[in-house]
Amino acid sequence: MPDDEGNTKGETMIGKVVKNVGNSASESLAESLSSAASGAAERATKAVTDVSLVVCQENFNRMAAERSILNTRDVRETGTTSVAMSPLIYGMVDACTLSVGVDKPGEGACWVMCAPTNQGKTHAGEFLIHGNHAFRPERSLKIDATNMTDFPKDCATTVLNCGAAAGDLAVLLCKALASTKNSASKESGLAKKATSMLGKMACEPDLTIAFDSLIEMRDADEMRDADEHHLLHAAHEKSMPCPILIFDEFYCETEANTDFIQLLIKEASSSGVIVFVMTTNVDWASKLIGLNGGERIKPLPANVENEGYDGVKRFLEVPLWNKLSWTLSQLRFLVLPICEEYGLEPDVVVPAGSSFSPSEALKSAKRLGIMKLREEMDGKQKHQIEIVVLSIVSNRFPQARRMISISAQL
Repeated sequence: MPDDEGNTKGETMIGKVVKNVGNSASESLAESLSSAASGAAERATKAVTDVSLVVCQENFNRMAAERSILNTRDVRETGTTSVAMSPLIYGMVDACTLSVGVDKPGEGACWVMCAPTNQGKTHAGEFLIHGNHAFRPERSLKIDATNMTDFPKDCATTVLNCGAAAGDLAVLLCKALASTKNSASKESGLAKKATSMLGKMACEPDLTIAFDSLIEMRDADEMRDADEHHLLHAAHEKSMPCPILIFDEFYCETEANTDFIQLLIKEASSSGVIVFVMTTNVDWASKLIGLNGGERIKPLPANVENEGYDGVKRFLEVPLWNKLSWTLSQLRFLVLPICEEYGLEPDVVVPAGSSFSPSEALKSAKRLGIMKLREEMDGKQKHQIEIVVLSIVSNRFPQARRMISISAQL
């Protein structure tokens, strides 16, 4: 029967079916287009991320070859090319010996150092990777982690200006440090594509210093003796310098930082990278030691007083951290440049029986130097005043001038 518009019932049903099919087709087309657009966007994002990661890797490769110091504005002047032997320097070189030895091979590739501020941690790290000693690495990185509560994210954005590198940071760092000339040449084609203008704009490193000065040890005899001692305990065929990664001021105890160190332990172990984590936070340092059951991450042997611990066997105790106190001889070599500048004797600045910290010894040397300089200036001024007074008196009183002349002859 025709409806009000003259259509039969069958025709009406066919129309509805056609309409529904049309709507369904439109929706399917829209979903397909949306899915295609979403897939294209994901592929584009992944492509950009992949390019960014390759660029970040190349940047880290270059910085490791330059043995760069990253994320710091407070680096010693490159003209300051000597340091004094310190407990930390000796301890860090000793840890390198344990890491490459075969008679007693060290099980840990990651060493934790905990010491108060102004004990020479920063300078010790610089000397380890740039000093004139037997274990100076060919590739190294030193990163200032001050205030980084989420190290992977903060380092990726601060050092590389590339947040995409955060999730792969441990891998990127260890791969760069373990990189060789052969692997670099194989990736040269990819590197050229990756270091396009877009890549450079996305991942331009910041606050990076290529520290290429060779730092000498002021007490050359002590450094030579230390080198000879350490080389005796290292395998001759494996005594080539290992790549070194140093984290300075890594004191923020957070879940993100804990997860990063756990991943880094595995990567460093498989890559043959020696890692040093420097902190002032005792609780955080002790917690780090327990992350791997005391096997692959341990306290620096010179930094704890646990009886029988030599850095070789697994560390299963509570760390008894010491303050890495300096000896009188080390402190006197520390103040030597200031003493030479002001004409002072180191054993006067750091007398026997004193218990100075490094910063206190430096302040003492500076204070005594300034006092001596003032005394010399006061003496010169006094002499000049005496000359002026005598000149005035002799000009006004001729008889006095004759007496001054006679006195001068006598």
